[in-house]
Amino acid sequence: MFKSKIIIKKKFDTELKEKWYQLEKESQISFFQTYDWQEYWYNICGVNLDLYIILFYKNEELVSILPLNIKKSFLKILNWNGFPFSDYNQPILKTNYHLKLNDFKFIISQLREIVKFDNIHFINNINPHYLDDTIKINNISYQLMFTRNEQQHNIIQKLKNKIKYEYRKLKINYNLEINLNPTKHEKKNILNFFITQKTKQLNRTNAWNYLNIKKYKNYINNLLDYNNKNITFSCLKIENKIISAHIGYVYNNIFYYIFPVYDNDYKKYSPGNILLCELLENCQTENFKSFDFTIGSEAYKTKLNNKSCEIIEYISSETILGYTYYFLIKLKIFLKKLIKKKIF
Repeated sequence: MFKSKIIIKKKFDTELKEKWYQLEKESQISFFQTYDWQEYWYNICGVNLDLYIILFYKNEELVSILPLNIKKSFLKILNWNGFPFSDYNQPILKTNYHLKLNDFKFIISQLREIVKFDNIHFINNINPHYLDDTIKINNISYQLMFTRNEQQHNIIQKLKNKIKYEYRKLKINYNLEINLNPTKHEKKNILNFFITQKTKQLNRTNAWNYLNIKKYKNYINNLLDYNNKNITFSCLKIENKIISAHIGYVYNNIFYYIFPVYDNDYKKYSPGNILLCELLENCQTENFKSFDFTIGSEAYKTKLNNKSCEIIEYISSETILGYTYYFLIKLKIFLKKLIKKKIF
C-alpha cells in the first residue's frame, strides 16, 4: 500500500524551484503550470493572497504539485493560482501517475488541518479526473494540431481565402508591414497599443475590464521583461502605425494565442485575421506541434481548429457561509444558461 503525505510551501524559493523544475521535466503540463510563470504571476498579482503550494508524495516520491492560494478576505476560497490569466489549470503530475479522487480528498483533508476555508472553487480545469461531480460546468478550448495530413492546410487556406480581399486592399492603399520578430522598443509599442485598444474593446462590449485593476495591468506591462524564449510579440502596421497586434506564449513547441487585439477604426480590413493567418502559417513552417487558441467561444476559434478540449469549473462548499457562495455561483451559472438559450 502506498503511503501518502503532503508538504505545504508558503512561498516561492530555491528548494521549491528545484523540485518543481525536476517535476516539470517529467510531466505533461501547459505553460501556465511552469514554475517561472507561476512565480511571475504571484510576484505581480499575488497581493492579498496566501500561497498554499502542495507537494504530494507517494512513498516519499514527489508525484504532484498543486499551486493553490486563499484570498485574504471574509470568505475564504481555495483557488488555483493564476487568475485571471491562467487559461488552463491542473496539478503538475509525474508522467504515468494519475491523481485519483481519493488522493484529492486526502490532500484537502490534510490542508483543512492547517487552514480553514469556506469553499473550493477551481476554474479552467483540464483533465479533472481527480474531482468529484460537484458542479462541473463545461467550457471548450480549441487547438489546431499540425499533423502530416492536409486538414490543417485546408483550415489555414480557408482563412487565407477569407481575408484575401482585405489584404489586397491594404497592400494597394498603404505601406503594409507584418512584424513577427519586433525589437524591444517595438514590443513596448505593442504593449501600449494592446492596453489602449483592449481597454476600448472591453468598454465597448461592456465586458469586465481587468486592465482597470493596477496589478493586472502591471502583469501585461511587465511581460516585456519576461523570459524571451516563452513570450512572443507580433504586429501588423500600415504607414508605420500598428493596427493589430498579438502577445502570446511559446512552450513545449506549442504556440498559445492569448492577447490578440486590433484597432476598431480599421475593422473593415480584418487586421486581426490577417495577422492571425500569418502566425498560423509561421507556426506551420516552424514545425510547431500545435496552435492553441485556449478557452473561449469566439466564432473564429470554432472554425480554425481540428481538436477541442472540455474545460471544467468545480465548486464545493466546506462551511455554512461557503454554501451561500456556492448557491450564488449556481444561480449565476443558471442565469447564464438562460441567456444563452435566449429565454429572456
